[in-house]
Amino acid sequence: MKLRFKHQKFQADAAKAVVDVFAGQPYLTPSYMMDRGSDDYQISITEDGIYVGGRGYKETIRGFVSLMELIFCYGKGDYRAECEVTRDKARLSFRSTHLCFFPENTVEEMRRVIRACGMAKYTHIVLEFWGCLKLDCLKELSWNNAYSKEEIADIIREARGLGVEPIPMFNHLG
Repeated sequence: MKLRFKHQKFQADAAKAVVDVFAGQPYLTPSYMMDRGSDDYQISITEDGIYVGGRGYKETIRGFVSLMELIFCYGKGDYRAECEVTRDKARLSFRSTHLCFFPENTVEEMRRVIRACGMAKYTHIVLEFWGCLKLDCLKELSWNNAYSKEEIADIIREARGLGVEPIPMFNHLG
């Protein structure tokens, strides 16, 4: 499975912190595969390394999020994870929240909320724009400082990258 990442400093800093946890451990190619069973993902933490695998992209992302939950900080720069094997699956196939975009919200605030939803393993997020998306027709139906389609497309790509499926909701008359 090919994973693609857009370089962003906060992500690079977070990735470095995770990598630093495992500094000095030898690189090993796992000699085992995930026991598919009925689980969506598997995390295996041994003295030799870490394996995260999933049935597909979203399940693998959930495995990585779950791995982050297993890492504890015992002091500045002292991050550890106990050796264990975890097999799990989502208990709910539809776990969602509703996020309203208001004129006073910034794109970065919306991104932070969506990232939190990804880390909380939401499967879907309803995005309601409240006149905050610039429309091609009837421009008077959106605020002057409304988001562009490009800004919203970036937010949607980021949500999907976290394994969260966006559901757009538009207000209308009638």
